[in-house]
Formats: sequence, structure tokens, C-alpha cells
Amino acid sequence: MSITTRATATVLASTVLVGGAATAALLGTGVAQAMPTEHDATAVITVNNNTDSTMFYDGGFARDGQWVDAPLTQINPHSSETITVEGVGGGNGVSATMSYHLSGTSMAPRGDVTLVADDYADNTGTAGTSWQQPLDVTSFVQAGYPHSSFVFTID
Repeated sequence: MSITTRATATVLASTVLVGGAATAALLGTGVAQAMPTEHDATAVITVNNNTDSTMFYDGGFARDGQWVDAPLTQINPHSSETITVEGVGGGNGVSATMSYHLSGTSMAPRGDVTLVADDYADNTGTAGTSWQQPLDVTSFVQAGYPHSSFVFTID
């Protein structure tokens, strides 16, 4: 192989290596940016309807965030729904409030429930959740801030 050919081959090999390293660095950067940070708080909320009644969504809101999987208009008896809220604007958390009414047989009123899930660094919990008798709501935080998960069970 001549000196010119050998030099050309060396330059090409160096270009491929540098180009490959640059591509890997760019891909690595893209992956790092896609990973959630503590400023991208999320709340995953599971609602278990253990009653014989349908839960009808009356409204709610995502504070400091937006719905990713918004509440459905109803949750059938003995079924579950998963709701997801994600933070926006790099705040320090998110919160969701959802209100439902339940109807018994023949659509007779059975009661109301309001579910509250707070996912903040200084306040992760379900305080503010309320319901009417004869309904009962149990709730717990399954995982904490910044990527919390909450479980609500309505009996």
C-alpha cells in the first residue's frame, strides 16, 4: 500500500471513529433529556370502584400540571381506572382533584366522593379526600415524590 493510500485509509478510519463517537454522544444526550427529572413530577392515580354502583365523573382539575390520562366519564361497578397527571413548567410537583357521584339501582343517588392526590416535595398525600355515607374511601400513597402513585378504593 502506498503512503498516500495508507494516509487516506487512516483519515477515513479516523473520520468513522470520530463520527461514531459524536453520534453516540448525541444519542446519549437525547436519551438523557428524555429521562424524567425531579422537576417533571408525575402522579399516577388508580381508582378502584368496589361498589355495585357506577361512578360518574362530575369534574376536576390538575393543579400545576396537565392530564396525560384524564378521568373517564364513568367507572363501572367492580372495575378500576388509572389516571395520570404530569407537571408542567418545571414546578415542584402536581396535584389532582376528581369529583364523582355514585348511583345505585334504578339510578337512585348513592353519594359523592372527591379524591385528592398531592405530589409535592413537602406534601405527598391524599388529604382533602372526602365522601358521603354509606360510602367509604380508603387511600394510600404507593410511591412518593417526584413520581408518586396513589390508590383509592371506594366501597
